[in-house]
Amino acid sequence: WMSPTRNIEFRRRVAACEFEKLRQTFGTEKRAWHEYSKLKANRGAVVLPGQYDDDDCPVEDSCIEAEGTKKRKSKNVVDCGVARNKKKHLFLNKNTPRMKPPPGLGWTHELVAEKRQNQYHWISPTRKIEFRRRSQACEFEMLRKKFGSSEVRAWEEYRRAKAGSTTEVVSPQQYDNGANPMKERPIKKAATHSNETSATKKPPPGPGWKHKLVAETDKIHRCHWISPTRNIQFRRWGAACEFETLRQEFGNEVRAWEEYRRMKKGSDTYVISPNKYDSDSTSPQAIPSTKKRPPGLGWKYKFVVEVAGG
Repeated sequence: WMSPTRNIEFRRRVAACEFEKLRQTFGTEKRAWHEYSKLKANRGAVVLPGQYDDDDCPVEDSCIEAEGTKKRKSKNVVDCGVARNKKKHLFLNKNTPRMKPPPGLGWTHELVAEKRQNQYHWISPTRKIEFRRRSQACEFEMLRKKFGSSEVRAWEEYRRAKAGSTTEVVSPQQYDNGANPMKERPIKKAATHSNETSATKKPPPGPGWKHKLVAETDKIHRCHWISPTRNIQFRRWGAACEFETLRQEFGNEVRAWEEYRRMKKGSDTYVISPNKYDSDSTSPQAIPSTKKRPPGLGWKYKFVVEVAGG
């Protein structure tokens, strides 16, 4: 807290209130300070109190004396004008909030007048997104750290989080479509590579299986699994594993597919275009269907034409 005339800086409001009472009692800050120094031997509540002890030019004293008499000296009139201008400047500074640390590295600030008050706006390092409030800037900084300092992805997530509420950003629409598309391209490429790496961490369902990365939506990439013989394309790894178990049990993909379709009747097969595998007479493994299961693992069967009486 700083006094109006002499800018005496108090660390505590209680001490500043005590000094204000003395100002009202004695009419000037110099006399009030002299009395305050006698009352408070330990002046720890004031920043650098020694600089206010010796003041040979008491501006307010000359102003009060000049106001009390009609015969003013020109020097007193000039001094009073300086004091009034100083008070006016300090009054404007009273509306300035205290400076807080930036939300993160690279952030800058700008002092802006809003509704007769001075406010600090916080500007992000890369895309220069201007936030009106520090708390929202801190939320955005956490998203920047989450997405590897990418402000494009952080802004998309921030907009989703603030849907239906105020963003506390100056002109937020200009950042929605990516104001810096050159920086967005490598980010998308990196995201695709990350999805591919995470998708292929799972082992193949069995020997001979292949995989390929497919973009199901603009932001979701999935790994599809392709069977060894008939190239049946599964959208889910779990469904491909179920089919592999049937392959090992029946020894071929035609019988395995028939059993798989029976098991998944009425539910999703997680297969791309499953109907084309239902009747595959051109397949080298196409054989007449049989409803009997093999005696055990590894058993095979073959279809034989038997002629009556032969």
